[in-house]
This record gives sequence, C-alpha cells and structure tokens, in this order.
Amino acid sequence: MIVKGIGATTHMDRHNCRIAKEALEDAVKDMNEGLYAVGVGMEHDPTVMPIGKVLSGRMVMFEDGEYGIEIEQEIFEKCHIYKDVENEKWYIVESETDKRPFADTLAETIHNMKVAVDPVNFSSEDYEKLLEFYEKDCSLDTECFIRKSVVPDPEIIFTFVKGTLAVLAGKKITEKLAGQMANDAVKLYEVIKKAVLETLKRLKPGNKLVTYVIKEYNPYLIELVVAAETPEPLLEALQPEKMRQIEKRIENFTNTFDVDIAKIQCIYHVERQKWEVNYVSTKEGQVIGSEKCYKKTTELVKKIRTESAED
Repeated sequence: MIVKGIGATTHMDRHNCRIAKEALEDAVKDMNEGLYAVGVGMEHDPTVMPIGKVLSGRMVMFEDGEYGIEIEQEIFEKCHIYKDVENEKWYIVESETDKRPFADTLAETIHNMKVAVDPVNFSSEDYEKLLEFYEKDCSLDTECFIRKSVVPDPEIIFTFVKGTLAVLAGKKITEKLAGQMANDAVKLYEVIKKAVLETLKRLKPGNKLVTYVIKEYNPYLIELVVAAETPEPLLEALQPEKMRQIEKRIENFTNTFDVDIAKIQCIYHVERQKWEVNYVSTKEGQVIGSEKCYKKTTELVKKIRTESAED
C-alpha cells in the first residue's frame, strides 16, 4: 500500500527546534538517490519491526512560506510465515519494489564508546550538565537524537567500539581494539552504571520505564534492548553468561535463515532473564520478525488506526 504524507518541515516544533531548509533538501536527496531507505516505525518504539519503507520524497512550499517534505511510503501488506525446526514462527515482510537495506543499518566506525540521549527528556540546564558529565567523568563521546513526540519515553543509546560485546562475553580478543575501555569489562560496567545513574537523576519526569539500547557494528549491526526502571537489569543482561545467550540465539537464527544480515535486534526479558532475537533486517531490505515482535507491531498499528479514526 502506497501512502503519501508530509514528513519533516521547517516549522518551529513544540520544543522550539527548527530544521533548516538545506537539511530537508539533503534528506530528500538521500530518499531519492541514497543506497539506504528510511524505515517506517511506530511511536518511536525501537522494539517494533519496520512496517514499511520510505520510497521517495520531494520538497514542497506551504502558504506561509515554510517548506516540508512530501514523502511516499510503502506500507508492507504481504507477510510470509516460516516455521523453524523448533516450530517457532517467523514473519517475513518486504517492499515489492525497493530492495535497499534500511538506513539504520549504515555502518559506523567509532574509536571510543558513545552515548546519546534525547534533550527533550531533560531541562536545558540538566542536559548540558549531563553531556559534560558523560565527557569528563565517563570519558564518553556524546551524540544527540531527537524524536518528534511531546515527551517521548526516556531512551539511552550506547554505541560500542567493535569487539566490545565479545569482551563482555568473556572472549579474548587478539586484534587491537580501539578505545580505552573495550578490553576491560569491569571498567566498562562501572562507566555504564555511572552514566545511567546520572541520567536517571536528571530525567524529567523521573521514575519512568527507560529503554536502554546498545549498538555495535561487527560485521553487521547488533542492537541490544533492555527496558527497565533501574539500571540493575541492564547490568545483569551484560554479564558474560547472558551475553553468551546472544551468541547462541544468533547462531540458531543464522542456521535457520540463509540471509545477508544488516541488523539483528535482541531483547532482554527481565522477568525470565533471557535474551531473544526480536527481529532481523537484511541487506536486501527484508524484515524477519519473531512471533512476539510481529504481534506487538500489528497490535500497535491497529491501536493507532483506531485512535486516528475516532479523532
């Protein structure tokens, strides 16, 4: 199904942020000529699989003289169900016309661990102090990401240097790793805990469920997600025995599907203390979701459509 609509604009948003016209022009060029395609997500929830893909965009001018991007999206409609040897269901969707991999799988090479938060979740003063704390007290590089919600749920993203996940799993790395903490698991735990505690202290409002996201490109994007109100489940999920669960889950997936992986996302189930593969996207633009992931995604789509119809 092809859907058209207005994406980003140069209008001032609720958070007094404005996107420059030049930035929109660059985005349109990427949409139309780039090697990667932007995925269509839901409610800024990183744990739902893409429901579609942005095919193209064009600049439009509004009556007030501001500019925006008119985007053309393909919403996935056909779904193929595959049962593996353990009788688990996997749901496979893809574009009928666009075989580009998703933009969030674009490889990134870093030389020091990086942390990113959304400034909307903090006061201006606390956000600036938090960035300073990350850099000076934790020796982390910083990055900002902005979601266009009124007050999006808190999310903290850590990007690891290549090989760090293997170190956390208790493996000895022969190749030289970039970054001062990549080969020191104990120090890494301490830095993550320190950064998270300071972040939670400055959140507005506090005492909310926080989504912790860990990324590493090696040789494809591995994305780990833990949702919890305290940092303890995150630190628990990063212990060596838990990290080896991830290796096993990925091995089972690759034994089941002969695909060229671009991204594999695993979710940690706090109550069961287990990692599971949530969804995978391929370099050919396919999305392969677990049954839980697919059902959560479709339920969220139905909820939003119902709310939109009522409005």
